[in-house]
Amino acid sequence: MGERAPDRRPHPLVLFFLLTAAVFGSACTQSGELDKRGKLDLVNRLLTEGDCAAAIEVIDPLYDSSDTDNEVRMLRASAYGCSAGINYFDLVEEFQTGNLVGNAFWEFSTRLFPSVSTDNILESSWFAFDAVQAAVEDGVAVPDSQKREISDDYNSGALRAVHRTPDSNQYMTMVAMAVMGATHNRHGSPSPLSYRKLADLPWIAGGVVNETGCAYAGAVVSFFDGIDEAADLFPASTAAQLQAASTQFSAAIDDACDRGCRGVDSLNNVVDAPCAFNDCGGVCPYPLLGRLTCATDPRARCAAAGLVRFVNDDAALGWLDGP
Repeated sequence: MGERAPDRRPHPLVLFFLLTAAVFGSACTQSGELDKRGKLDLVNRLLTEGDCAAAIEVIDPLYDSSDTDNEVRMLRASAYGCSAGINYFDLVEEFQTGNLVGNAFWEFSTRLFPSVSTDNILESSWFAFDAVQAAVEDGVAVPDSQKREISDDYNSGALRAVHRTPDSNQYMTMVAMAVMGATHNRHGSPSPLSYRKLADLPWIAGGVVNETGCAYAGAVVSFFDGIDEAADLFPASTAAQLQAASTQFSAAIDDACDRGCRGVDSLNNVVDAPCAFNDCGGVCPYPLLGRLTCATDPRARCAAAGLVRFVNDDAALGWLDGP
């Protein structure tokens, strides 16, 4: 498959922010430095030009300050999404025309987001994921058990899509797809012909699930969680494709998490004894949805392992072996 020419059309979020800037204008401080509005306008322009690194350099200090808000968070998500290779218009088209059901779901993300250990695609997708989770709907109270664990004081977020803004949930489907695809390429040694795995993903027991395994499992769950809240923002044909995937996978993923929490395989044989004392109540536990909350939560790590075993092994819905 040949490479596409770069698509320089701005993300719809960027179009919105550029229009806002045109109406209200930009300004500088008395020292001549750009104020917040000016910096956001600059980030918009850099993203339109495809200069991901420069956009990140401008937006990160705003995100990590008291000046952050949902506009800043979504621009940070877009900047790191740019670095991860996310192209909004191309992905909407891929969602509409690609095969998102059955075993082909995993091949789909693998094809779209190639990554090797020397690039920053996977890590950029993580940081985009963090910023999306921070975009909580105004006026929504997030229960403590469903808050995202953060390393700063300004971007407390929500693990569940129901508490986040509609545009953040729409973008979450793309960011989560990038996390999945980049992880497959880094850790599943996919066939360059079929995009099927030539090696199992390694996080098959709770005791070996690390931040990368947590990020992967959280992305799988968050992809479908985001669909349920944002389908109306996509074109009807794209929404139908996404909802078909959600209908097929959601119950199976909850079951895989629950089996992970009990340390059993699909036949109820104990395969991860240290996890056998856990009980997730038939669903994926909330801490699983954040890579930091998951990494410090034994039950979430067990659930992540169950989900990885499902992806590795399920004949009907898992990621098939190559070539």
